[in-house]
Amino acid sequence: MLRFYYCLLLAILSHFLVVSAAWSGGLILYELGTPDLGTAGAGRAAMAADASTAGLNPAGMTRLERSQMLAAFQGLYIDTRFDTKEAAFGGGDGGNAGGLVPAGSFHYVHSITPDWKLGISAGSYFGLGVDYGDDWAGRYYSTEAQLLTFGINPSVGYRVKDWLSVGGGVSLLYGELDAETAINNRLDGGPDGRMKLEADDTAFSWNAGLLLEPAQGTRLGLTYIAKA
Repeated sequence: MLRFYYCLLLAILSHFLVVSAAWSGGLILYELGTPDLGTAGAGRAAMAADASTAGLNPAGMTRLERSQMLAAFQGLYIDTRFDTKEAAFGGGDGGNAGGLVPAGSFHYVHSITPDWKLGISAGSYFGLGVDYGDDWAGRYYSTEAQLLTFGINPSVGYRVKDWLSVGGGVSLLYGELDAETAINNRLDGGPDGRMKLEADDTAFSWNAGLLLEPAQGTRLGLTYIAKA
């Protein structure tokens, strides 16, 4: 039986050795205030040490012996700057376009049986915001932009075998975009104009997870988040 586990492990690892072209785009934040930040997120898909696994890998909920709740809070400080030496329309570098951003998440796992678990996670795992001010050199491209998101993700996990667990969930996501840019009115001899965009939308997504423990002390986790 142990030989079967190692053969299965070898088959899974060999899949990742196949090289192919990949195209992707997006933004994801791992900084959710969860305890795995203490390990820089290493092994987060297989750790399954607390209720945050409900959102990170729902299959890992089966490793929790009882119901658990975790509320996480943290602050992010963003330092992003634009360096300019000469600008066609004048203006400075805008200074630091970032700043202090509050962040956090909420997770709960409910134990129905040792093999069946229900979970829910809430928080934001992607977003972006910059504010360079009205007088920076790139003001005709953008002066301020902010993407705020929030999602709720109910999930379920099931232990198929002692060494295999599966899980999945669906997400309701809300996003809000605010963007502002300057309009060049030099031909009219007037001051810069302003254009502002405000938009919001909701969408659904889903996620799935797999947790393997082929041998004691060896655990593998796989997760997938679908685009909204």
